[in-house]
Amino acid sequence: MRLPVLTYFLIRCPLPSAPVSEPLLNISCLRDGGADFFCRTDPGEDSLFSILVNGESLLEDSTSSRTEGKVSEVNATVKSPGPWNITCSVRNRVNDRQTNNTQVKCPAPLSNPVLELSCLHNGSLQISCSVQKGSDPIFSLSVNTTLLLENVKTEKKMVNVASPSPGYWDVHCAVRNSLGGTNVTKNHTTCPVPLSDPVLELSCLRNGSLQISCSVENGSDPIFFSLLVNTTLLVENVTTEKKMVNVVSPSPGPLDVQCAVRNSLGKRHATENYTTCPVPLSVPVVKWSCQNDGSAKVTCEVERGSNATYTWTVGGKLIHWNTVPNLIINASEFASGAINVSCSAENSVSKKSGNDTKIFCEAPVSAPLLNASCLPNGSTLVTCWVLSGTDPTFSLTVNGDVITLPNTSSSCCGLNYTMSSGGPWNISCSVRNLFKVYMTNISSQSCSESTCLDCFQKSIIGGVVALIVTTSPFLIASFYIGRNTRDKQS
Repeated sequence: MRLPVLTYFLIRCPLPSAPVSEPLLNISCLRDGGADFFCRTDPGEDSLFSILVNGESLLEDSTSSRTEGKVSEVNATVKSPGPWNITCSVRNRVNDRQTNNTQVKCPAPLSNPVLELSCLHNGSLQISCSVQKGSDPIFSLSVNTTLLLENVKTEKKMVNVASPSPGYWDVHCAVRNSLGGTNVTKNHTTCPVPLSDPVLELSCLRNGSLQISCSVENGSDPIFFSLLVNTTLLVENVTTEKKMVNVVSPSPGPLDVQCAVRNSLGKRHATENYTTCPVPLSVPVVKWSCQNDGSAKVTCEVERGSNATYTWTVGGKLIHWNTVPNLIINASEFASGAINVSCSAENSVSKKSGNDTKIFCEAPVSAPLLNASCLPNGSTLVTCWVLSGTDPTFSLTVNGDVITLPNTSSSCCGLNYTMSSGGPWNISCSVRNLFKVYMTNISSQSCSESTCLDCFQKSIIGGVVALIVTTSPFLIASFYIGRNTRDKQS
């Protein structure tokens, strides 16, 4: 009987591995904006490292790249720009461990700034400074050494600012972050300035023409002017360094004036209406006509001119008048005969004086004054006279009889008639000329030679008064009649 053969197998089991410890993540920023990091753990057998960056695998089941002492680690680098979300995990046959999700952001170096200059429609300079690359840029901007922006942070990596006209502009932009800074400089000569509203000024010249001036205060050259007067184009597309044009319109008005200005940025216009310009006056001429009441209507006529005021000289007396060219001279002014009349006309651009003109108008008679007085011999003296009137004719009626006796004496302004004793008397005196007829009546008692001394004295006094009253007008009137006759003859 065979004995069974016992076979023994020797199985060797590996010794258990040490578990991995919690990894540590050490990150440092690089000058180029990237990041260098190490994932470390205590040494264990067969440790495998994996690294995720922003959800993507950078390393997977990688063995330790370096073991120093009791530490195993792997190293990796990420390039700019960040930020990065980094996770490191390590495992072996015993366990696995990983770090928390760590967000890392490293400053990125700045690219060279870009400075852009452009003109705005209002004539200002638009300034834009930007960088394409770099983190957390800080901008400063100056124009002609004046700081417009200082230490301005913006997520858009750009700043904009406008500098008002006029140029010249010297623009400097500086940008920096924690890694360093850089700058750029540009200059710009000028930007087109928009036009201000044109100013239209109208003024009259002494010759009656209209001076037209159109100007602008602001606006860059070239500026083109056009002037339109009553649909007539006087100036078209004229340019001038003075930003102004002047033109004279010969028409006195009314005028509709339009001024248009333009440059490369746009157009502006202004409109004014003007009624008329004063026209220089011609020499005035005095014209006159007599009225039914013996007054004279006098006119100061000018053939050319406008807006005149008139001044008269009548018989040596100065009379200031307004804008009415007519004057009424009362009949009483001709009591002494013809008078000299002249006028002058004046407006804002001229003054003219006319020559003297002799004027005379025949006046209607006034109502007659009638008086009867006793003379010392008992007769009665009848006196009839007028105070004014040209060429009066007298007629006397006593007790209904028209007196035509040769002892009637009359002159220009009065009549005397002596009646013998008797009476009483009903006396009528009428006077007429070309314009008027008047009559006056009185009653008178009879006069006697045997009147008392008192009556005689009264008669003397009455006669003297009558003599003075009647002769005075005779003398004055005779003087003026003679003068009138000479004036008419002349």
